[in-house]
Amino acid sequence: MWDRGINDLGCKTRMSRPPRILWATRYCLIDHTSGAALSAREMLCQLASRGWEVEVIGATVFETGGGPPEIRARLDEIEKPGTLVRYSDGPLKHIWVKTESPQMRDMRIHELDKLLVLYLKRLEEWQPDIVWLYGGKTFELLALGDAKQSGAATAFFLVNGNYKGKRWHQDVDVILTDSQATSELYKKTQGIHPQPIGKFIRRQTVVPLRHERSHVTFVNPKPEKGAYLVAQMAMALEHRRPDIQFEVVESRGTWGDIVRRITARQGQQRDSLLNVLVTPNTTDMRPVYGRSRVVLSPSLWWESGNRVLVEAMLNGIPAIVTNRGGPPEMIGDGGIAITLPEIFHKPPYSRLLPPDALALITGMIEQMYDDEAGYQSMVREAVKAGEERHDIERNTDRLIEQLSNLMRIVSSD
Repeated sequence: MWDRGINDLGCKTRMSRPPRILWATRYCLIDHTSGAALSAREMLCQLASRGWEVEVIGATVFETGGGPPEIRARLDEIEKPGTLVRYSDGPLKHIWVKTESPQMRDMRIHELDKLLVLYLKRLEEWQPDIVWLYGGKTFELLALGDAKQSGAATAFFLVNGNYKGKRWHQDVDVILTDSQATSELYKKTQGIHPQPIGKFIRRQTVVPLRHERSHVTFVNPKPEKGAYLVAQMAMALEHRRPDIQFEVVESRGTWGDIVRRITARQGQQRDSLLNVLVTPNTTDMRPVYGRSRVVLSPSLWWESGNRVLVEAMLNGIPAIVTNRGGPPEMIGDGGIAITLPEIFHKPPYSRLLPPDALALITGMIEQMYDDEAGYQSMVREAVKAGEERHDIERNTDRLIEQLSNLMRIVSSD
């Protein structure tokens, strides 16, 4: 599976072969804490399953921590930064530059140089039809320009609302996004037209064999994800409805920090709540969804296409979301969208709900436990949303259509 050096990676012409796509960013795609990495990796796997040839180039940097334990252990065996590492990931072939630090902010100039040299070599030798990436920093900008000069088409994967200016898409032929909401946002703010292709999540990886439907589930307790609001809800129901159990799945955020901060603000600091089960970050969410009755996603920043909501719909689990960005699009009628004043959507995302709004939302949660007929109706709508909005085969067809059209346009220029 592993190779510390790259030798004779092969070279073919573009004649009489399947289409080739080269994914090239600084970030490692084997990163379970990054929704963008998970989405990109699954899309590339789907392309490979349809006969496309795929290579992935990156570095050993991750959104948080040092990456998955099995990856981190292997990388720790390689002492010299700059070493090229090959990793087989099912149908995907990854080539990474080993970095001294797993943090992007600590990436050294010589490591970036090594990555760029690797990229230029693969661009010349492998001759991809399309270079695809996300990120708008120096490496990605250079990679896009060099791809255009080589004759390859260029694609950009856009799943947040943070890109500004024009330079990041100057050398991009097509921008692909996961939601109509994000497409509309960039049409409005920058006059560009990202193409929505949906989410890519395999049903069998997130749907358990049975559902208990017992817990209120919240994933990634960070302020921008609405963690303070969820803590407020749990505290309001802690003693009034001890039968309603919350489950918080940690990812980049830590639940204990949120509880300590919010309880300190109320005059009596605590480390935990009686009605909250804390689950560590996991790569297998099926047991969590097996316990879920409702999923909370009161995000306060721009969510393009929250994958937790797609996974909820694939499981037929209703959701309560904020009426902003992609979440309402992800759930359709399979849940409830709440509208908050605009001030809640501004950093540091720590504002608390007034009593009437808190009572309204906790009342929605209670009704999902007390009104079984109404709940089952919402379950049916969630199932419908999963089938109609998040079918991976249909979305793969849409992705291939966009990429095939791109190759035809570029080849005719």
